[in-house]
Formats: sequence, structure tokens, C-alpha cells
Amino acid sequence: MTQRGLVAFAGLDATHQAAVRHVYESSFPLALRAPWEDITAGRPDERLLVLLDEERREAPPVGLALIRHLGDTSLSFVRYFVVDAERRGGGHGSALLSALVTHLRDTGRSMLLLDVEDPDGRPGDSPERRDDLRRIDFYRRHGVHVLAVREYAPPDHGQEGEEPALLLMGAFLRAPSSDGFPLGPAPVGPALREAVTAVYRDRYGLDPEHPVVRATLRASGL
Repeated sequence: MTQRGLVAFAGLDATHQAAVRHVYESSFPLALRAPWEDITAGRPDERLLVLLDEERREAPPVGLALIRHLGDTSLSFVRYFVVDAERRGGGHGSALLSALVTHLRDTGRSMLLLDVEDPDGRPGDSPERRDDLRRIDFYRRHGVHVLAVREYAPPDHGQEGEEPALLLMGAFLRAPSSDGFPLGPAPVGPALREAVTAVYRDRYGLDPEHPVVRATLRASGL
């Protein structure tokens, strides 16, 4: 397998940037993706990172991850994570996640967080449910936990007529253990409360006193 390198989108040439845009826009339906101009605007709290083949720098990108650092915490939220459809199935997703974890850990971040669609909100035989389950299994196999959070309801998700409900996933970022596993345990207690509050506040714009945030904390025993 080819060695890969994670680089900042802003440092790529125009050809590679156009290829990254194609990967992004072809991987997410319109309803689930932010405008391209927004994710490349260079927000000070966000990083758009791209995985390239180090041995074939002229090749199209392997995949991308857009992360947001949550306020003044050391927590980071993965907004988008995707591998080019033409390159899936070759361990590229694992390589992208491993490179992302290493980047976050090396830059002093303490926790990785993300959310995924809840498969229990889908019809049992639907392809969307199968996709949800595959996505959750991927993250679990790489050490990202489904967190003990109940009634997690960011804006536009989980209410009647809105997008499917979400699950919050995450893990502490620890140095690799002897078997090379890069992630730590799931946050619980005060650490989980901080994570939930930070995601709502700095990812979705909801104040800690917002009724939705209070309901999630209460239902989760936090």
C-alpha cells in the first residue's frame, strides 16, 4: 500500500483543489453538505485536511476530513470525512482516520468527536440503514465509541419531518498502545458533559442553557 500524507487544503495547487472539491461534492447529497465556499473559507477554528499518495503526488486525492476545534476546549469535531468513491475498499479510510488522529494528537487535541445518522430511525431493509450501520462499524473498529448520550438532537435532526436522528461518537486521543491502536476510552461523567455542551455550542450554535441542550444532558444523566 502506498505511503500517504495528510496536507492542508490551502497548500494544494489549483488542480488538486478542484479534485478535492469533486470528491466532496460527489460524496454527499446536496442536503447534507455545506456550500463549498463555506468549508474553504478558512475559518480560524476549522481545518480542511486532504490525504494524498506521497509516492504519487500528482494523483487525485485519496480523501478529505474537515475538522472544527470546539471553542476554547481541546476537543475537535469531524464535520466531514470521506474517501474518493473510486478508491474505497483499499484501506484508504483507515489510513485517512489514522492520519487524522495522529495530526490531532500531535497538535495537542485531547478528544475526537463526530456524529452519525442513527440506523434505528430507518426502515429495517433500507439501503440507508445498511449504510448507517457500516459507517458506525467502521468507526467502532477504529476505536471511536458510540457515546452514552440520549436525546441528542442538533438542529434539523431528529424532529418530525427533519433529517434522521443522530448519534454522538467519540474517543479520547491517547498515544498508541503496544498494538498500534491510536484511540483511548470513551468520555464519561464531566468529560462527556463538556463534550456534549461543546458540540452543541461550537458546532451547532446552541447555548448551554438552550432547552435542547438541557434535555440532552438531563436524559443522559449529565
